[in-house]
Amino acid sequence: MFHLDTLRLIKKTVKRFLTIFLMVFIGVCFMVGLLTTTPIMHKSVDVYYDDYNFMDVQLYSSYGFDDNDINAIKDTDNIKDVFASKYVDVFSSYKDTTYVTRVQELECNVNQFELTSGRMPKELNEALIIGDADFDTLVPEGDSITVYLEDSEITDSLKTTEYKIVGTARSPQYMANQLETSNLNNLDIQNIIYVPNDNFVADYYTTVYVTFKDAKNYTAFSKN
Repeated sequence: MFHLDTLRLIKKTVKRFLTIFLMVFIGVCFMVGLLTTTPIMHKSVDVYYDDYNFMDVQLYSSYGFDDNDINAIKDTDNIKDVFASKYVDVFSSYKDTTYVTRVQELECNVNQFELTSGRMPKELNEALIIGDADFDTLVPEGDSITVYLEDSEITDSLKTTEYKIVGTARSPQYMANQLETSNLNNLDIQNIIYVPNDNFVADYYTTVYVTFKDAKNYTAFSKN
């Protein structure tokens, strides 16, 4: 009897019933979308990181790393891959405007990047710029920037002081709108460029990228 009364009521108020049904249906669909957004985004980013061999840990040292340090890290349990690299934070000048720039090594088997336009650098005075940084909108491919340091000679760190932008790239290392803090009085980095490894003068490494065999277990590494 109850079901018959319910059907009669729905039949008499079809428009109202459909309106309420659609409101509930849309609300459920919206909630399902919200609940599935986090795991989908997590999975997508995880696959993206794996495709470009993104690091699990990045080590910094103000004194630098030598080969003995690198070998010690490699001998630690649960280590899959170790890549020692060099970078230098500098000021860059373009059209009478100064920016804080991080100059990194181009060749690296960790934190690989995707070339989105242009070409890879071939000469010491050529550079690739990260497209997620605002700076690439100010320095078109084909234009050049000049790098310098205020408190020391730039030639003590880099062989070349002027770089021509020959391509734009996207890197999993720099996905956030806010880039890292530089070594230049803790100023925010405004752009990232990659240059051929032979540009760097120092014989020590400034950073080390580490990946783990089991990324969920950092215990062995953190105790050493």
